[in-house]
Amino acid sequence: MKKRGMNKNGSHVDVIISFVIFISFVAFLYILLQPTLTLKQSKQSSAESLEKSLINNLSNGSTNNLTIISLSARVQGSLQNSIKLTGFLSNANIGNTLTVRNSTNYLFPVYNTSSDLYIDVSSGKSSSYLFSIYYSPAFSPILGGTLNPNNNLQMGSSQNNYTIGQAQPVSSLSQNIFDFNVRSLINTYNSNYDYLKSWFNVSPSNNFGFNFTYQNQTSIGTRDNVPQFAEVYSEAFPLLYTAGNSTLQSGLLTVRIW
Repeated sequence: MKKRGMNKNGSHVDVIISFVIFISFVAFLYILLQPTLTLKQSKQSSAESLEKSLINNLSNGSTNNLTIISLSARVQGSLQNSIKLTGFLSNANIGNTLTVRNSTNYLFPVYNTSSDLYIDVSSGKSSSYLFSIYYSPAFSPILGGTLNPNNNLQMGSSQNNYTIGQAQPVSSLSQNIFDFNVRSLINTYNSNYDYLKSWFNVSPSNNFGFNFTYQNQTSIGTRDNVPQFAEVYSEAFPLLYTAGNSTLQSGLLTVRIW
C-alpha cells in the first residue's frame, strides 16, 4: 500500500512538471512572436489608412464624380439612322463630357451642337430606345456636329419624344475611381516617390507600393524597391472604377507596406 502511495505522488509531480514546462513553452512562444504580431497589426493599420488615401486621390474628390442618367427615347413614324434629342444637355443639366450605352453595354457614337445631343442608332433600329448616360467632368468632350437624316425628339412631345430618368451619382453607390488617375499616380510614384510618400503621410519607417487589377484581370503597378529580406505586408481592397469614358467596372487595389 505504501508503494502505491509513492507512485501516486510521483505521478502528480510529473503532471505538475509537465504543466509548468507547457506553460513556459507557451510563454516563450508568445514572447518570441509578440513583436511579429504587433508589427503585423501596425502594417495592417498602415495599409488600411493608405488605401483610404489612395482612393481619395484616385477619385479626385467631387470634381470627377460620375453620374448615371437613364434615358428613354421613343420614335413614331419612319426610322432614321440617328436620333436628335433637342435640348437634352440643358434639360439634363449636364455638359458634353458623356457617353451613351444600352443594356448590352454597346457604346453609341454621339455628337452635340449647343444643348442638342445626336445619337447614331444605325447599328440597330428600333421604335423604342433605353439608354444609360454616363456623365463626368473627367471625361473627354464628345465631338461637335450633327447627324443626318435623324428623328427629331422633343422632351414632353406627344409623338417623337424622350424622357429623362432620375440621375444617380455613383458616389451614392460606392466610391468610384478613374483608371487614368491610377496610371497618373503610378507615374508620379515612379518619378517622385519621396514626394508621394510625404503626401500620403506614410511613416518614415515604412515604405509602400500598390497594384491595380482591372476587371479583365490585367494589372498595372508601381516599381517597388523592396530590400531582399524585408517583410512585406500586402492587402487587397475591392472597388469600383470607370475605364476611360466607359461603364462602371469592378477592380482590385492591392497595397503593400514594408
